[in-house]
Amino acid sequence: MRWRVPMAALATIVALLAFVVLAPRFAKGPGAAEGGEMPFELYTHCGIDEAFFDGRYYEAAEPLSDGSGNPPPGWGNPSQDGTIRVISATEARFHSDAGDVLLRVRPGATGFKRLCA
Repeated sequence: MRWRVPMAALATIVALLAFVVLAPRFAKGPGAAEGGEMPFELYTHCGIDEAFFDGRYYEAAEPLSDGSGNPPPGWGNPSQDGTIRVISATEARFHSDAGDVLLRVRPGATGFKRLCA
């Protein structure tokens, strides 16, 4: 006797396998590995104060600006290309040719502290 798998069951199995294989690549929210470094574009237009990374909102431990609400001299505007590295469960460090910024998670944040146009 031959065993037959209904098409609906086969489609479900294929979908579950695809989810298991692909989900880690598209994960949203906390989950970046500590010590892992990845390319990151930091928004700098109104100074360097906040970032959104890995599904969480961060704030600069020491905000940077030119004193008039712009990025400091040498930093790109409106953004700066660099890398971001997760240091701990609550901290990450942005690094670029212009400089470094220590970022700390804002617990419970669901948006930026202020919007910059």
